[in-house]
Amino acid sequence: MVSPYKNRMMSNFVKQDDPAFLAFLEDAKKKEAAIDSFHAARIGNITGSGVGEIMGTPTAKSTYLYGKIAERMTGKPSPNFESQAMREGKEKEAECCELIKSIGFDLRFHTKDQITITVGEKFVVTPDGFIFFGDGTKQSTETKCPTAPTHAKYLTEIKDFESLKKVNKNYYWQVVSQMVSVFSHFYEMEFEEAIEKAKGSKGWFISYHPDFVKDKDRRLHCVEIAPPDKDFDELYTAVIGAVQEINEKIGYENK
Repeated sequence: MVSPYKNRMMSNFVKQDDPAFLAFLEDAKKKEAAIDSFHAARIGNITGSGVGEIMGTPTAKSTYLYGKIAERMTGKPSPNFESQAMREGKEKEAECCELIKSIGFDLRFHTKDQITITVGEKFVVTPDGFIFFGDGTKQSTETKCPTAPTHAKYLTEIKDFESLKKVNKNYYWQVVSQMVSVFSHFYEMEFEEAIEKAKGSKGWFISYHPDFVKDKDRRLHCVEIAPPDKDFDELYTAVIGAVQEINEKIGYENK
């Protein structure tokens, strides 16, 4: 018996040679490839988003390092939990970047054009973008699209590097890591040299939420971050130590 819904269902199908459908399919393939590349680059490596963990409590550091050891041994990425708020935040990233550009920033290498940078041995960073200035200066960006209450908190509490470090230590170390990546990528410097060159430079922490337009446009909160030199040294020591610890544990297991 032929289903009475067959013709109705077939009429809803998109023709496979439709230009709009082909463009959509090509974009989807690029996004999937970018996601696969992103996860592959992070397997077994310390990441900018993980620096806060290795600088956190002993339990947080141990959990993170054993996750990286497992990745090296299995060749598979650790499970990645994504909440509804995180998914909604990702959906806002493109409009956030367009708004950043609209206020005069020359923002590049963002959203689907993001690049993952090898900063040091087993240390990779994926900045949310780079702002290019007329004098040749380049500054990294760490962009968040949080819930409304969290955006309100960032608006009222994050003013500089100290307040960012206090409000969210993990985000702070992401910013510092990304600042170092500027010199690793654009100037092809080794980790230690990039650390020294990053001292005195600046990066950006940016928060965005589309609903903050009542009375005043507060959708974007852009804070220029200028960490003290000692924090770059602390980053270097923590990352080198974590990589050595992982190598030693894997080496011991292989004896």
